[in-house]
Amino acid sequence: QAPLDFQYRALDSTSDEIRLLELSSLGSQRTPSCRVSCRLFHVRLNNTPEYHALSYMWGESANSNDILVNGCRFSVIPNLEAALWTLQLGFGTLILWADALCINQNDNDERSQQVMKMRTIYQQAQTVDIFINNNFGNHDAAFNLLEDFLRCLRGKVTMDAIFADHFRNKDYLALQRFFRHGYWRRVCII
Repeated sequence: QAPLDFQYRALDSTSDEIRLLELSSLGSQRTPSCRVSCRLFHVRLNNTPEYHALSYMWGESANSNDILVNGCRFSVIPNLEAALWTLQLGFGTLILWADALCINQNDNDERSQQVMKMRTIYQQAQTVDIFINNNFGNHDAAFNLLEDFLRCLRGKVTMDAIFADHFRNKDYLALQRFFRHGYWRRVCII
């Protein structure tokens, strides 16, 4: 039997509530058609557990993938499903804030109130995880070059060594494609 569609429970606006989700690698309720299973719960913004905030591109919303939220079906854009799947594999159990899930997008009043809290939500997060789908080419080369630039700033390697190694392999092209990704052109990033 197919799971029911997820229904939001209203936030208590008088107590400054937000929603967080618990993403678990165990995902006992996962099905072949739902790779991601999570639990959505309410907390007060001034009394949250440690959590990560997710930053990603919504992308085109014409297509959707199903995930399970509190055992119920919830349709999300493919980019969000891919981000949750990746985080689920990488972290195991994780408390996370993701706007498309933690804000009822069909309730304009709630959405307006929660958008005004987003700065605080991101500031209070233990970590902000950025998800950029891999449509920019050789991401390993781009991240290796970034790591070497950081090592150079820390005095662990010289800039000459970076240029000799990475530029000979044309890794700079991968880094260039990475920074041309649409994620970096979003208003909230600039």
